[in-house]
Amino acid sequence: MAKFTDDNGLEWNVIIDLATIYRYHQVTGRDAFAEARAGLPFTSLVDMAYLGVETQAKERGHESIDAWLRAIGKACAGRLPDAVREELDGFFPEPTEGDAGPDPQNPPNPGAGKTSSDSPGGRA
Repeated sequence: MAKFTDDNGLEWNVIIDLATIYRYHQVTGRDAFAEARAGLPFTSLVDMAYLGVETQAKERGHESIDAWLRAIGKACAGRLPDAVREELDGFFPEPTEGDAGPDPQNPPNPGAGKTSSDSPGGRA
């Protein structure tokens, strides 16, 4: 869980989980995975941040994203996106070589390693 502190000294826990990603798509119509890979623009980071702190914001009396943004102040504009990026990096880790799927430059050969005795009737 990533955290940031707003201009009033309040700490916010940014929680990005499957429910947040689902709500982000429902609210914005955008694909969080694709945007995270491409680098989310600032407004998308703000949308994601609010969804990640929405429960806390409502508990603190900020019933809308507008009310929350007014309450947290302008100076945290740099801290908020950093916290969201940190959470997204944890949720959408960079693919490793094994996760990337087959290499398009070196496609698998389904018949590689077979001998004529491996095929039905003894013929390859």
